[in-house]
Amino acid sequence: RSGEIARSMASPGCAACLLVSVVLAIVGALLLPSTPALASLFRNPRKEQEGSKDIQRAEEQYAAATGRLQGNHVDLGRGRGALRRGRGGVRRRRGAGGARAKAAASSAAERAATLETRSRKQADAAPDAGERARIIAKCDEGSWETPAECQRKLPCDLRTYDPGAKFNQKLLETASEQRWAENNVDAPDRHFQYGVEWWVHRALPKAVTNVSALAGARRVFVAAYFSYVWIFHPYKKERYYREVTDQLSPLIDSSPLSFVFAHAHPGACVGKEDRFAAGLLVDRDFSCHKHRAPIAVPYVVSRPPYLVAPTLPETHRQTLLFFRGHLPTSSWLKGNKRLRAALLHRLRGERGVLMEAASSLEDARYEPHDGYLRKMLNSTFCLAPRGDTASSKRVYESIAAGCIPVIIADGLTLPCTRVLSWPSFSVRVPEALALSDPIKHVVAPLRFMSKRKLASMQAHLAAVRHNFIWHMDPFRPNAVDAILEEMCASAPEKTLGSP
Repeated sequence: RSGEIARSMASPGCAACLLVSVVLAIVGALLLPSTPALASLFRNPRKEQEGSKDIQRAEEQYAAATGRLQGNHVDLGRGRGALRRGRGGVRRRRGAGGARAKAAASSAAERAATLETRSRKQADAAPDAGERARIIAKCDEGSWETPAECQRKLPCDLRTYDPGAKFNQKLLETASEQRWAENNVDAPDRHFQYGVEWWVHRALPKAVTNVSALAGARRVFVAAYFSYVWIFHPYKKERYYREVTDQLSPLIDSSPLSFVFAHAHPGACVGKEDRFAAGLLVDRDFSCHKHRAPIAVPYVVSRPPYLVAPTLPETHRQTLLFFRGHLPTSSWLKGNKRLRAALLHRLRGERGVLMEAASSLEDARYEPHDGYLRKMLNSTFCLAPRGDTASSKRVYESIAAGCIPVIIADGLTLPCTRVLSWPSFSVRVPEALALSDPIKHVVAPLRFMSKRKLASMQAHLAAVRHNFIWHMDPFRPNAVDAILEEMCASAPEKTLGSP
C-alpha cells in the first residue's frame, strides 16, 4: 500500500512530493517488514542462523518430551494393568478368606451350640438348692456304706480293700475317748486329728474283701485304721498289722508300694521296715522315722463349721503374731525340742505378739478350743514351732483360719509340695535362728514385711486353703482330694499283678 501511495505522489508536477514518497516508503518498510521487497533491506544472516538452531533445539526437546510422555503413558498403562490385577487378586483372596471365616464362624457356632446343650443338660442334671442340701446332709452322716453321690472324683484307678470290721468299724465302736488334759480330748470319730483313714475310706468306691479283685489296680487303700489303733488300742497294733498283711499276701510281698496304709500318727508305724507299703503320715518322727514311702498329709481340721466353710467370717486381724500351745516337759526333750519354752520366754510382752501357754507354767490356763481359733482369726501370723514331734495341728488350723503359718520345725515334711509353693503362703524359720534371736529372725521380718508382699501371701493362702480343710460336701474340694492326687502321683507305673 505504501508503494501505491508513493506512485500516486510521484506524478509530474509534484517535485516536493517525491521526497515525501521516499520517506513514506522507508517508514512503510520499517512498519511492515513482512513486505519481501523492504524486509530484504534489513536481513541479518547470522541472527537468522542462530534462530534456526534455537528452533531446531526446541523441536528436538519437543520430540524428546513427546517420547517421554509416550513412555510415561506406557508405564501408566502397565501400572494400571498391575493395579487391576492386584485388585482382582485381593477380591479373590477376600472371597477365599471370607469363605474360611464363614466356615470358622459356622464351626464356632456349632461348638457353642454343643456346649450350650451340654451345659443345659448338666444344669438339668445338677440338683437344685434343696436337693443339693439334702445330698450334703446325707453325706455328712458319714455312714459306713457311703452313697455313690458322696464319693470323690478319682484321679486314677484307686481301690479300697476292707480287711474286716474289727480293723475299722468295730474298732471305733469299742474305743473310748482319751482325755489328755482339760479341753484336750481325743475321741474315736471323724474329728480325731490323726484320723485320715476315716475320710479317705469314705471318699473311695465301695471296698472289696476279695484280694483277687485288686488285680489291675493302680493303687489300693487298705481300710485298716492304724492311726486309731495307736491311740485307742495300742496293745493291738502289731498283731493287727500282721493279720492285715497276711491277708494281702502274696500281692503285697511282690508289690508293696501298690498298697497305702494310714499311719497318720508318727508313732503308728509297725512291722518290718522292708515290708512297709506306702503310708499316709503327718510326719516321720518316732516309729515312722525310717518309713521308706511316706505320703505327707495334713492333720484333720474338720470343725467348727465356720472354720471349714467356703469363706471365713469377716475379721479384723489386729494381732501380728499369735501362739498358744502345750509346752513339752519330758526330760528327754533337749536342745531344739525345748523350742516352744524358749520362744514363749523371749517373745512374751513383745509389741503385737500374743504368746500363751496351755500347760507347764504357773499362769497357764485352759480355754475352750473355740476361743483359741477365734484368736487365730484375729491374727495375721500364727506361730507353729515343733513340740513333741516336728508336726503340729496348728499349722493346718492356722491355714483354715486364714492366718499365715510361721513354721519352725526343721524335720517337718509338708504335704502337697508337688503342686503347692509353700513359701508363697507361709513363713519358715530354721530352729537354730529362732533359738538364737527370735525377735530378730522371727518377729522383725513379719513386722517390716511390705504391704504388697503381705497381701500376696494372704491371697495365696486363701487360694490353697481348700487343700487343708476336711468336710463331706461333695460339691466343693477338700483335703481328701489333695491326698488322692498325691496317692496317684506317687503310684508305681505297673498296675497291681502285672508282670
